[in-house]
Amino acid sequence: MPKQKKIVFWGIITIIVVVLVVLGLYFVFTARSHYYAIYFRTGDIYFGRLNKFSRYTLKDPYLLVFTQDQENPMLFQRFQNAFWAPSNKLKFNPENVIWMTRLAAGSPVITLIENPPTSQPISSQDNLSDFPATSSDDVNPEEGEE
Repeated sequence: MPKQKKIVFWGIITIIVVVLVVLGLYFVFTARSHYYAIYFRTGDIYFGRLNKFSRYTLKDPYLLVFTQDQENPMLFQRFQNAFWAPSNKLKFNPENVIWMTRLAAGSPVITLIENPPTSQPISSQDNLSDFPATSSDDVNPEEGEE
């Protein structure tokens, strides 16, 4: 009997450990992926879901493009729609980041990313005229999240 109890005990422990590892990986890859605005040394501003695990990666990236057009001084363009057809992920070197900040939950930018009106670039007149792109959760790439 004692040998069977040991087998059952270690079987239960193994199942618990496996479940905890799976839940941990789920939270690392999904729950921590918040929307961020990232300003690069090049002057480009990207928006998307930031993942810092393994490499800095921006998923579903969008780019804020400033134009000379007086009616539409800025466009909100999906990175994937660029003429060279990049993938839907942008891996970047955090040393090229000037600042990054997590977007507030009610940000119009998040609304535009999650519910794009068309496949065309979104102009500044399409709900971007007064977006609060930052929240109080500013993050330095070297510091990480709280």
